[in-house]
Amino acid sequence: MFRVMETPLVLQLVGAKALPIYMSQGKLMKIKKEHPEIKKALLNKLPEQLADPMMIFQSETVPGRIVVMTSGQDLGPL
Repeated sequence: MFRVMETPLVLQLVGAKALPIYMSQGKLMKIKKEHPEIKKALLNKLPEQLADPMMIFQSETVPGRIVVMTSGQDLGPL
């Protein structure tokens, strides 16, 4: 597990606890495998993306969890 950031204020305002946010190595490996278009530079911007999300909503599959939609995209070379 590696620390991503502290819970941003915007997530606290919708009920998230003020705790550190972590990501497991397994999750990172899954992202790299299933979404090879997502580059390291974009993942490094995750804290700022979580601090300024496009949308926040309740999970339909896991009760009590929230889902955060970011505008993060890697346009890279076209």
